Amino acid sequence: RALLVRVPGHSFVVPDNGIVSDLLADYPDDFSAIALTNSCFFNQPVSNTFHGRDVFAPVAAHVASGVPLHAFGEAVDDVVRIDVPRVTVTERRISGSIRYIDRFGNAISNITAATIRNLGKERRKRITWGNVVIDGISATYDAGRGKPIAVINSFDSLEISCRNGNFAAMHGATRGDTVEIFCQTED
Repeated sequence: RALLVRVPGHSFVVPDNGIVSDLLADYPDDFSAIALTNSCFFNQPVSNTFHGRDVFAPVAAHVASGVPLHAFGEAVDDVVRIDVPRVTVTERRISGSIRYIDRFGNAISNITAATIRNLGKERRKRITWGNVVIDGISATYDAGRGKPIAVINSFDSLEISCRNGNFAAMHGATRGDTVEIFCQTED
């Protein structure tokens, strides 16, 4: 089913497939969800395969125009959720996981640049995945050929990769593996 999900300051028109799991984890008691059942807000006829055009986009336009949420359908509380590993932060350690391996074999984590920045610039960072240890986060992919490197990617997430190589294939990295950042004050 299609949903309209509202959290403080934001509305999302989404399929009910678990895509808002992270969002609802951040707002466990401060969200509302509406099943989109009022077809007067849809483009007609509704295609079997193009709900982005026929349902999601028109509903989003109506939300942006100020139509009250209740006009779109009935409130629901059984939104599909998937278990999403959370990032944990202590004074000297960030622990997250590999969320995705891209087609180049780069391991993209759920650790954001903002989380890393919150530990302070004055701390040296050591990234670990299994027995792979990387000293510091590089600004670019400029490293020795095949050498593991940590960067903040274009999605603002910590990524572990190998220049001219496939990190996942070379090291056996898989989705769900733990990635940690240990922080030390500069000496």
